[in-house]
Amino acid sequence: MTSLKLTHKLGLLVLLPLLALFLFAFLYAAASYRTMVNAADMMPITRLAAQTGQLAHQLQAERGLSASAVNDSGGDFGARLTEQRARTDQALQQLEQNSRRLVLGGEAAGRLATLQQALGRLNGLRQQVDAGQLTVPRVVDDYSAVIASLLAVIDGAVPLAADAPQAASLSAYSAFLQAKDRLGLLRASLSSARVAGRFSPELYRRFAALEAQYQSYTERFMVLAEAPWRARFEQLQQLAVAREVQDAIRQAHQQHGNGTLSGEASAWFTLASRYLDAVKEAEDRFAASLATTGEQGYQAARNGFALAGILSLAVALLTLVVCGLVLRDLRRGFEALKQGILRVADQQDFSQPVRVASRDELGELADAVNRMQRQLSTLLGRMRDTCEHLTAHSGHTRGTLQLIQQDLNEGLGQVDLVVSAATEMSATVAEIARHASETFSAANHTIARATEGDRKVDETIVAIEQVAGSLEHGEARVVEVAGYSQDVSNFLTVIKQISDRTNLLALNAAIEAARAGESGRGFAVVAEEVRSLAQQTQVTAGQIEDMLARLRQGSEQAVTAMGQGRSRSLACVEEAREAGSQLSAIVQEITQVNAMTEQVATATEEQRTVTDDIQHNIVVMKQGYDNTQQCAGELVRGSEMMEQMVVELDRRLKAFTLGAVDGETRQEASLTSRLKSNQNDVSPVGTGLPDTNPYGRV
Repeated sequence: MTSLKLTHKLGLLVLLPLLALFLFAFLYAAASYRTMVNAADMMPITRLAAQTGQLAHQLQAERGLSASAVNDSGGDFGARLTEQRARTDQALQQLEQNSRRLVLGGEAAGRLATLQQALGRLNGLRQQVDAGQLTVPRVVDDYSAVIASLLAVIDGAVPLAADAPQAASLSAYSAFLQAKDRLGLLRASLSSARVAGRFSPELYRRFAALEAQYQSYTERFMVLAEAPWRARFEQLQQLAVAREVQDAIRQAHQQHGNGTLSGEASAWFTLASRYLDAVKEAEDRFAASLATTGEQGYQAARNGFALAGILSLAVALLTLVVCGLVLRDLRRGFEALKQGILRVADQQDFSQPVRVASRDELGELADAVNRMQRQLSTLLGRMRDTCEHLTAHSGHTRGTLQLIQQDLNEGLGQVDLVVSAATEMSATVAEIARHASETFSAANHTIARATEGDRKVDETIVAIEQVAGSLEHGEARVVEVAGYSQDVSNFLTVIKQISDRTNLLALNAAIEAARAGESGRGFAVVAEEVRSLAQQTQVTAGQIEDMLARLRQGSEQAVTAMGQGRSRSLACVEEAREAGSQLSAIVQEITQVNAMTEQVATATEEQRTVTDDIQHNIVVMKQGYDNTQQCAGELVRGSEMMEQMVVELDRRLKAFTLGAVDGETRQEASLTSRLKSNQNDVSPVGTGLPDTNPYGRV
């Protein structure tokens, strides 16, 4: 990354969000495309659902007619059954044509294959009906199995819906077809019962179960269907034929409870068929609405996909254009800055400013660079002027220094005399310094000895006080121990008396127990134990008496310790005497200090004589250095002016941080160094100048 150009880095910086934008645009377009494809796939599925419903309706009619024909072979159901089979075959052909063009997967494909197998058995079922080989329940069950396979295809298509509303519509449509199928089974069951004149137990249970399933599917339809579909179904329920069908069903339940079932089967079949036709009309409307919804969904998905593609392309183009313009402006601005800075760094050309035609941070940076160029240009001009002044003044300084050199040569002889006198004076001063140092050491030693004596005296006082306190405390403790010993002795006497009396009582008790004989044996044991305890008490009292004896011995030792304390007090007195000896030594040392002070006075007198000689020589030297002082004054004034210029130049140079020093700057630095070196050669010794001379000292 460090070797890439700034334009490439900016391009990479823009490339990442641009790729993210393209990715999101692609994902959005892909999602729109998938929605459109799903909507397109749902269109044939909705048509298949409508055709399935149509075929289911025809099969339901054929199922009812077939059951009636089997139950009433002599009736007029045969001709009607033939016509119904023709309508069923026509609906079947339409379904097969559509299913061949439809490609399904998963569970829906399996259900479609099951349906094709069931439809393949339809011709055999018809032949068995015509031959009268099947009972009515068997006919109803076989046809119902085919219809169930047919309706299962619609249920399998629900997961393929493009969105939740379409899936709900398919589920509602499937529930409506299931309810319609149960209504057809109710028609067939009640027709069979009226032909027989009664309900068999199995047929009635089937009839009641079908009615319950019909109610369940209608409720499911009302939950899943949209508002227009629910309104249409409610209108269907309000039809007169619907109320007549409900009345006929309730009447059948009542008549079954009475044990008889009246009414013509053909009349009921016609009534139920009329209601089924009305239901079929609603079914057709629902199928048309489902197809319309699928078409609208497909159109919306297609429009969404087109809009997503257009918007993605427009946003991508706009992003590319904006990024290109921004990168172009940034590249031009940075290139201008680069060329301007390289021109200043390589060619030292401050005459041309950096031109960046923008008002952003890049333009502000270019303005800052231009201001820096102008300031550097001004600084360089002032530096040139300062260098010219320094060059012109250096010649005058050299002439002044030559005059100083001549006067210094004339004063060399006098300087030799000054050096000899200074040598003698230095030796004398050294002697004085040595004596002064010895005096100082002796004084310090005297002070230390005096301090030591004072400390010894303080320690003596403290020791005596401690001994006095120890003696007083020891005496109190001995008195207290003596009192305790007396108390213990009294207690010991009482204990011995108690022990004797206890022993006597135990002896009397043993005598009385012996007199009592066998009954006093236990009391004798107790008396013996008490006597044993009394003897132990006497032994313990003896031990305590021994301890008291040792305690008295300790008291005597304490008295001895007090005597030692008095001896310690005498030792303290001796230490005080030692302190007096130390103070005497201090007096002797002070006498030595006085003697040394006399020597210092003698040396000082000799130093005074030498100083007179030095003063005479200095008077002679002063005449030669008068002219030197005048020249030195001119040199000081010129040097001060030069120093001010150098300081100004240094201050202005320190305001900027430069990475390198060019040839001209190195020459100026060398010139300044030479000027300061010449200034350092001037010595203030003998010129009368103060030590604060800014040109240094030798």
